[in-house]
Amino acid sequence: MMHIKSFFSPRSAPWKRIKTPQPFLGIPNVFENSSLRLTPFEFWKRASAIPFQRELNRLFWIDEFEIRDTFEPGWSCREHAWAMTLLARSVNLPAFIMNGALTHVFPSPDPGLINNVETHSWVAIEGQRQAYFDFSQKPTLRDNRLDTEHPIPKIAYSQPIPAAWGNFVMTHDEKSFVSSITAATEAKRPTALYFGNTFDTPFPEIIENACGYINSPLTDQLRESFGDDIYAKGLLHLHEILFSRRKSDRNSSRSEVWARIESDFADAVPRALRLAKLA
Repeated sequence: MMHIKSFFSPRSAPWKRIKTPQPFLGIPNVFENSSLRLTPFEFWKRASAIPFQRELNRLFWIDEFEIRDTFEPGWSCREHAWAMTLLARSVNLPAFIMNGALTHVFPSPDPGLINNVETHSWVAIEGQRQAYFDFSQKPTLRDNRLDTEHPIPKIAYSQPIPAAWGNFVMTHDEKSFVSSITAATEAKRPTALYFGNTFDTPFPEIIENACGYINSPLTDQLRESFGDDIYAKGLLHLHEILFSRRKSDRNSSRSEVWARIESDFADAVPRALRLAKLA
């Protein structure tokens, strides 16, 4: 008997989405006439660098909390997916925000553990090989019943990090998702199973009204403290970190870093729109 531990985002964004069993099918590549500055693999190498990962997670991870008898791990997946999608677009990669569900299956001693994230978002990049990125997960999942911790991987270029962690499976219909979970319970290694059933194509409002689009537990904190354009400023800051044009102060708290970001970037919304090829 597998133990299912459910997480969920307490709020979902009131935004129009495209639903399709095959994401990207028939979606025009807005960069088809552009020369790519980075390939998905090159983007992965930069985005997987420790200084960038550390800064990305420091900005967006929040403390864990309980809501409606359900555990919220504080991953802030919507912030991570939003920022990484727009950063990918800044290097001329046709990136989209994928929405759906995520399940980790651990082949631990009976009873095992299934970590079910009912609402989740991550990055998808169209190309000859569809590439998926998910840098939002915290490194461990605590199973209080068995008094153990289970490592959780990040996903980069459609592979777990670290690669030795286990298996990665992407599905786009519920039947395949359920059957993949069943098969994973019999595997010898852990499996990260993603079910992508909708995706958001970036458009100007995704930056102009980033707080309304993201609409996460972190959003209210940032908007109240720093204003409606704080996400655009955070995007500019992360772009500077990604290309080593700005250094992160490892000794500063998250709130101190956000305060510095708020004061350092003027005209953030139009600059972010140009950066993400949306202006």
